[in-house]
Amino acid sequence: MLAYVSVIMCHETCTHLQYPQLQHGEQITNDSYLVFDDLYPLQCVKTCISSFVCHAFDYNVRTGTCSLYRRPSGDYVTGENLNYVIGDVADWPRSLAGSCVYHTCPVNALCSAISSSRYVCDVVGCLGTGDKTNTLSGDPAVFQVGYELGDVCKEGYYANTTVVCQHDGNWTAFTCLRLPSNCAELQSCNTSYRDGEYWLYHSDQGTVKRMKIFCYNMTTLNAKDYVTLPYFNFASRSRYVYSNYSTCTTVLADPDTIADHKLGDTEYLKVQLRRSKLRIARGDTTFANYTHKTFYGTAGDANIFVNTTCPALGQFRIDLRNTSFTVNRTSEWILHLSPWSVMENITFSSNNQIVDGLCGGARKPNKPGGCRSSNVFFEINNHYQPDLKSAVIPRCVMN
Repeated sequence: MLAYVSVIMCHETCTHLQYPQLQHGEQITNDSYLVFDDLYPLQCVKTCISSFVCHAFDYNVRTGTCSLYRRPSGDYVTGENLNYVIGDVADWPRSLAGSCVYHTCPVNALCSAISSSRYVCDVVGCLGTGDKTNTLSGDPAVFQVGYELGDVCKEGYYANTTVVCQHDGNWTAFTCLRLPSNCAELQSCNTSYRDGEYWLYHSDQGTVKRMKIFCYNMTTLNAKDYVTLPYFNFASRSRYVYSNYSTCTTVLADPDTIADHKLGDTEYLKVQLRRSKLRIARGDTTFANYTHKTFYGTAGDANIFVNTTCPALGQFRIDLRNTSFTVNRTSEWILHLSPWSVMENITFSSNNQIVDGLCGGARKPNKPGGCRSSNVFFEINNHYQPDLKSAVIPRCVMN
């Protein structure tokens, strides 16, 4: 009762802080949902009472800054600060609110008493953006007027304008646009971007999925998409041939055979990705080391497999570990120079990240054969993505 009397007897501009309801020397360290400057202590209390969602406040006794919180102070982390006091609305008489004691103002407004029986609702901010197509779901938080909202759209989309809380409690009208799905679109999104790793967004049956892509030729009109391959990826037309098919003894082919028939290995550091269906450009060796160029996903040799149990010597490996992708099992391999060629194994790992191939066979020594991919398709890995910090998240420049 004494506490109640002390509050009633003190005018709202009273500056002393000898109220038992206040915890002295402490500050709430969590983020508040509303902040007001240059208030007296009881004005801070009344402001909290006048908001539907306010349950606690802290007050800076030096600056008059009043910060409002949506839960009781006991739910927050507090820290020692001699310039602050903390209070909970439940400890104060609600009659301090006057005619606002039973107000029906919306969450983003404060009640202001204008007489003993009348009040007005003053808009102080905006609510979350609500459940809108391609936007974040509703958030009950209140954002103060002038607050600039950052990531208002769902992953894979961006707002076409800066979204700011306006004085009427509404956000700036905006539309969520899809972020780039390929490097050419990235150029249009932001002309300052140069060659490098970026997060692009692939649309798959109505779902937008993130993928890490290396964009190349960004200062030209021919930007290309590549997947960086952290693990060893290679394709081989073996330079070795069998000298004895009975013992499966191998020797290095003579230089003329190697040169004439382009036998050798190609190591792929990056592989080009076609933009539409995540199909691989098999013959692109822009980022490859080779003795003779061998297409991605191709294996062969110059051996004649007739009445022998010797294995094929041509090999390839596709290894997509630590990338955004797996190999789609609809990818196809066919024999080159059938029926003389053999395709001994095309083996997928259980998670579809690795494909190993073993192929070979020739019509005659000067006609090497084997297997090649008719189409290699990647798909987004639903169970793994590289570290988000390993690539740039696009920020489109709004015209």
